[in-house]
Amino acid sequence: MAMNNMRVWLEAQETKSTEENTTLEVAWKAPTLSMIKINLDAGWTGTNSLGFGFVARSHTGAMLVAGTHVEEQCLDPLMAEALAMRWCMLQARELGMDSVIFESDFLSVIRALRSDSSVWTIQNIIQDCQALARDFMSISFSHVKREANSPAHALAFLTFNFKDHLWWDVPPAEIEHLLFVDAAFS
Repeated sequence: MAMNNMRVWLEAQETKSTEENTTLEVAWKAPTLSMIKINLDAGWTGTNSLGFGFVARSHTGAMLVAGTHVEEQCLDPLMAEALAMRWCMLQARELGMDSVIFESDFLSVIRALRSDSSVWTIQNIIQDCQALARDFMSISFSHVKREANSPAHALAFLTFNFKDHLWWDVPPAEIEHLLFVDAAFS
């Protein structure tokens, strides 16, 4: 079972173009003036623990807030990414963000959020996310390649050092260079 989960996780991390979106962004793109973009990812170690990381940025590319969270007892990579989305949506709502683009490199979760059907193992989590979406004035879900999601990806794996943590305005040193590169090319 663990080997199968690892295989699923690794396959999901591949950066492929898709039928529905053949122009996936390779570089991070800033949101429009009225939106906040939240890039998120889950890091799975192959054990029962996983980490979530997110970075919320403004139209200028400035980091508004970043966060990490550890979740225990998750055996499935797909569930990990769905739980990461739900956690990020809850964080955004609690922080008073009402116009948000949620960006992830996990296509299965983005597809499920955009439709009325999903894989049965994450169906309840997706329904929670869709209910949470009603709390936002403007919301969208976007799939990006890993290269356009690198600060969130790095934070997901830093979670095991920082556990549950929020950074305001000043990013952790471990992702500062990634944010700089994103801003330079957006």
